[in-house]
Amino acid sequence: MPSRSRRVREALQRALAGATDLAGTLGAADAVLRRAVDAQGSAWGTVDPATTLSTSCSRFGLLETGPGDAPAAAARERRLFQLEWADDDPHTFWDLARRGLTAATLRTAVSAPRSVRRYEELLEPAGVHDELRVRFAVDGEQWATVILYRFEERPFTPDDVAVADAAAPMVARAIRMALLRAVCDSPEVHAPPGSLILDQDDRVLVSSAAAEELLAALPERQISTVLTNLATATRAKGAASLTVTGSTAVLALHASAVKGMDGAVAAVVERPRTIELSPLIMRTLGFTRREREVAEGLLHGTSRTQLARRLCMTEHTLGDHLQNLYRKAGVAGRAELAALLYGHHYEPPRSAGVPPSPYGYFVGLDVAPAPHASQATGTSHSRVRT
Repeated sequence: MPSRSRRVREALQRALAGATDLAGTLGAADAVLRRAVDAQGSAWGTVDPATTLSTSCSRFGLLETGPGDAPAAAARERRLFQLEWADDDPHTFWDLARRGLTAATLRTAVSAPRSVRRYEELLEPAGVHDELRVRFAVDGEQWATVILYRFEERPFTPDDVAVADAAAPMVARAIRMALLRAVCDSPEVHAPPGSLILDQDDRVLVSSAAAEELLAALPERQISTVLTNLATATRAKGAASLTVTGSTAVLALHASAVKGMDGAVAAVVERPRTIELSPLIMRTLGFTRREREVAEGLLHGTSRTQLARRLCMTEHTLGDHLQNLYRKAGVAGRAELAALLYGHHYEPPRSAGVPPSPYGYFVGLDVAPAPHASQATGTSHSRVRT
């Protein structure tokens, strides 16, 4: 008999196959995961992979709000973010990242939940007994988070955590795919991705202009092999990604199953690019390249020791960079930097409903980083990630 985690992944694969946009993807994932761990409410959020700051939020179950509840919900959310960015509070997403955890529960992390400020101020008054947090990351980049809430007076179990942990990569890929699909052939994105659909025999049924232009950069004899490899991996796992290095270009392809079309695969093709702190924010604050790297590490919750090691510098040198970027931003520390960036650069477009970009920040508000340089090696290879 399949394990509980496997059954949930199979249910997710079926549900996500029918999702065509971000809202549908989050709704499908929530319907499966919230039921699987018996949570009564949830808050899903996409994040900028460069900073982990929120770019959108969706609430489900007992947390769903109507138009009249929006102001109060927004006020609670702002206070939750303030508490989330406090370095001394346990069981934040920064804390999970530092501990290398994908999923964890509040009542496992702390023996006395009332000692956690957000529980005392926000969760307990709302009737929440326990929360299960999940980070959705794939290929080293975090795309979203969810907090699953249980109002009944019983905690989440280690098996619940294992189920969420096992489901996270599939959900992360689906969210990334939804973000990419939303900007295919978009004039608001520099060098936008393209889309195509393959039938059960790996033939191209439909392809966008951007997809055709991108694939034309590969040798013609390689294209059919690449698409067959991608489709085969997708049918086996429900979703797959493939990176192709040809003689004149590097392309990334991401695919998922198509509901209602037996064996069909929907794919997105793009030029892979590094996701970095928005150049607009860089220019506004006057950060140097090194200060950008330090700021990104801080906003991922990385400790000083971890960050110095990652950037190959001493903690003393890191301290100099920290002083400089804090001075330029006019803040005293990590929490204030997060609050400043969110309040000035993320909350306005987020509140206005500007969609999050698959290349960091928001669609149409900044120039995306340039694609990776082409590899002119005269050889080609491909790598499938599933």
